[in-house]
Amino acid sequence: MRHYKILICLFCAVAAPGGGLWPQQYPAAATPTPKPRFQWFRRAPAGGGAKPAAARSSNENQSAKSTSAVAGVRPAKTVASKSATQNKTTAKSQTAVKSSRMKAGAGVTTGPRPISNWPTGKKLLALTYDDGPNSAITPKLVRLLRQKNAHATFFLLGESIRAYPSAAGELARAGSGFELGNHGVTHKQFTKLGEDGIRREMDGCNDLITSISSERTRVIRPPYGSWNTRVRDICETMGLKIILWDVDTNDWRRRTTDQIVNTVLKEARDGSIILMHDRFQTSLEATGRIIDVLGGQGYRFVTVSELIAAGN
Repeated sequence: MRHYKILICLFCAVAAPGGGLWPQQYPAAATPTPKPRFQWFRRAPAGGGAKPAAARSSNENQSAKSTSAVAGVRPAKTVASKSATQNKTTAKSQTAVKSSRMKAGAGVTTGPRPISNWPTGKKLLALTYDDGPNSAITPKLVRLLRQKNAHATFFLLGESIRAYPSAAGELARAGSGFELGNHGVTHKQFTKLGEDGIRREMDGCNDLITSISSERTRVIRPPYGSWNTRVRDICETMGLKIILWDVDTNDWRRRTTDQIVNTVLKEARDGSIILMHDRFQTSLEATGRIIDVLGGQGYRFVTVSELIAAGN
């Protein structure tokens, strides 16, 4: 009897729920997830909660833009942007002429800068001639310019004044419309000279010009167009404006008359300063054709000083 009781007890233990004969009826308890040891910051709720101020502001701006677009109202930012663009364009147009006048010597931040062109808005051009006077070419050029009622500036070399005093005198007597400029005495490059050497070249040429003309020289073209701050400062103390050019005919390279003319017709614009030399027959012939063609387009030919005065 005792054996039967033992067997019944064993059977009940095996057949009971959770035992080996019956499937699991209740899930096992979930293992708790351990919390991090340190909590450096508090995360924002994944799907809700208050949004940061920056996010709210961004959403509000987007909403305002959408509302403005639907209502046909231009956002204030767009209006301000357009106004800023218009102001910038106006500023550019106001400084365009000034910027072009400062083309030469753009790296210099103080003192007067050399002038390579001087836009006026009046279709004015300046013919300039270097290294003269020349006994064969200069007198013919003076007569041609008078005939065509064109003005010009001559940057005289001291040695040439000494060599051709008659041609120099005729040029000086030509009167208004024929400006005399300083080009040094010996055509030495000023930037390779010390201060004393530069002053000797400038003063020597000034003295020679004064000997043939009562007009005071107000403009100078350093030989080769070469200058630096020392040259600029000396010119300033002497009251001389440094004049360069923006149209180089390269007539000294023995170019033909057609080549000289074509260069000027292609590159000249209002305020241009044209470089030639009154030593070549080709330059003399080109001058007449340049005046005829550009004069027919409404351009007038003035001295450098007249050009600067007209643009001020």
